[in-house]
Amino acid sequence: MTVASDVIVVPYGVDSWPIEELVVNRSGDGAIRVDASFPCAAIDKGDRKPLRLNSEVFNVTSNFNAPQGATPLTVLSDHLKGLCRTWDRLSLRFLDRYFEHIAEMLGVHREVIATKLAPFAGLYGAEDWAFSAPKPLPRAHLYAPYDKGASWVTKDFVQVDFAFWLGNRMVAVLSKPGTLTPARANERLARLEQADVTTIHFTAQDLEKEPAALFDCIIGDFGALIESAGVVPISPFRPRISLE
Repeated sequence: MTVASDVIVVPYGVDSWPIEELVVNRSGDGAIRVDASFPCAAIDKGDRKPLRLNSEVFNVTSNFNAPQGATPLTVLSDHLKGLCRTWDRLSLRFLDRYFEHIAEMLGVHREVIATKLAPFAGLYGAEDWAFSAPKPLPRAHLYAPYDKGASWVTKDFVQVDFAFWLGNRMVAVLSKPGTLTPARANERLARLEQADVTTIHFTAQDLEKEPAALFDCIIGDFGALIESAGVVPISPFRPRISLE
């Protein structure tokens, strides 16, 4: 298959995926449509918008049961953790710390948020802006071919622990120590660099001692992310609307 150069496709939440089961196209309204049997993000590079927690409608399946008393943010966190390997405690801890960081940043930027929400007389709460944070894609597969002119095959993708699309760049987050041999790890870094992907490494110690510094390095200024998110916050739990 081939995909337009202005579209970034990121399969995630799986260790392997059949490329023949991935269909990407644009509908009449210009929106990118993805049909896949696995989680997959499709990003329009021309929009230059970050992939946020609310960029896509959260698909609540018929057998999905949220824990009693769970907040919407907790539901999203648990969903993303379910896409990690069950034994990968470092990735699970990364997500726990990331969502804690989001909550902390809402407090840091409380006055700015209050100013934005003042015209709406209590219709929204500060916590609603949490969904404007960039979405971490666990076990993400990024297109980084050996040959830039190559056709789309699964070997042209490399897997990373997490991927973030920030509107103008892709960030690959890699845990240390990793599971690859040194030679394979160096090859992955070289391919990601060739594909213009920023790579950031983290350790268990980073998550315990300086998580804020780590996430600032990954996603940048949280205040700027809120400012660019629009006039009002958007929920990922909004109804799915189809124009077809």
